[in-house]
Amino acid sequence: MLSPSALASLLREAGFDEVRFLKRGRGSAKRLRASGERAIALGRHAWVVEPLALLIDLAASLSVYAAEELVVVATRGVR
Repeated sequence: MLSPSALASLLREAGFDEVRFLKRGRGSAKRLRASGERAIALGRHAWVVEPLALLIDLAASLSVYAAEELVVVATRGVR
């Protein structure tokens, strides 16, 4: 898996002029909630799921680098 700076570097080397990372926003809560439901079905404690999902979604909304995935827009001029 590439870091954001490594991905941007590779895209620039491939000829892209502008590389922008977009905020991902909310998304982890749904996946973590499904994981928590599975844990409960297996008889495990899942009390940390909701607070963790909230923190991850908050971080992803504030920074492009804090999400569980990156959204990148790269453009290049006409050649």
